[in-house]
Amino acid sequence: MPSKTPSNTNLALLYSRQGRYSEAEPLYQQALQMRKKLLGDEHPLVVFSLNNLALLYSRQGRYSEAEPLYQQALQMRKKLLGDEHPDVATSLNNLAFLYESQERYSEAEPLYQQALQMKKKLLGDEHPDVATSLNNLAILYWTQNNTTDALNWLEEGLQVEETGLESNLIAGSDQDKQKYIATISKTTDWAISLHLNELPKNQQAAHLALTTILRRKGRILDFFANNQQLLRQNLYSESQTLLSELSTTRSQLANLIYHQPPNLSAQDYRNQLSRLSDKANNLEDRLYRRSQPFRQATQPTTIEAIQKLIPDNAALVELVQYKAYNPQSEDSWGKPRYAAYILPAQGDIQAVDLGEVEQIESTLYVFRPGKESMDYVGRL
Repeated sequence: MPSKTPSNTNLALLYSRQGRYSEAEPLYQQALQMRKKLLGDEHPLVVFSLNNLALLYSRQGRYSEAEPLYQQALQMRKKLLGDEHPDVATSLNNLAFLYESQERYSEAEPLYQQALQMKKKLLGDEHPDVATSLNNLAILYWTQNNTTDALNWLEEGLQVEETGLESNLIAGSDQDKQKYIATISKTTDWAISLHLNELPKNQQAAHLALTTILRRKGRILDFFANNQQLLRQNLYSESQTLLSELSTTRSQLANLIYHQPPNLSAQDYRNQLSRLSDKANNLEDRLYRRSQPFRQATQPTTIEAIQKLIPDNAALVELVQYKAYNPQSEDSWGKPRYAAYILPAQGDIQAVDLGEVEQIESTLYVFRPGKESMDYVGRL
């Protein structure tokens, strides 16, 4: 009998992802009742079933049915795990998202804030779950047309993601790394969309969008070019040893972040994170002071540094494909589009949305230095 519960849940999850909600619901209900019968009313797997069912209702707009299930899951987690635990933060986030979906923004905001502070305290400021909470707040403010706060929160979230990207591209298989790269493309699209569609004349928004594009492009190119192996070849033997130790430490840190041991207490988890993070920082500092090739290879990408490399009367033109995002729309994601970012040797960043991918391939634009946008010339 117990073996049927996971299979029911997996099949229900498949149906839910396919939008076959009427087929998923009875399977989720069966799994919930079976787990209660076998494990008791208060068990982590019962919480898991409550969340599954609540999410199913939420996707259908059945908010009045989803809310008590999320509330029940939250209270159960607090009772089982204590008031401060990463899973409690997840429940707070779930409930906040439900309120946001109902435009109950004043109720959603403090829950998102509470989840953020709990994650920072329990997991550290640079954990990917912290980035998720920061980005959640950005979208909440964006939905309310508060683009100033949305930009600030998104900027902070993207910075945490940048740290995570560095760690994740060290550990795991190539397939795992490619999957992770795909998951963060969403926030790149957010940065570009917030700039081009909401804040086209805002240089902070332009700076964030272009920095995100260039940093992530650089890291991904380094990953595919096996940049660390090339760096190792340019180091002296002692520095090579330090680099190998740093690579091992970063791998251990990334594995701990993305594959948290289930039986490790929250305090032990924080202690291990802190120990590995401190060790990695110490090794980076020693390598940075010892090795010029390491300093050059690990310099963060900045707009200011790139501008110094651009000749006078010239400009860097960066073409990017992105999916337009609008959190206020019923269908938040639009079709893929092209955009161009123009970075001159001096002065402000300029950018233009070039249009949908399938429409732009035969269209010609011309950039003239000193103008605020590209000029439309016509179809080829």
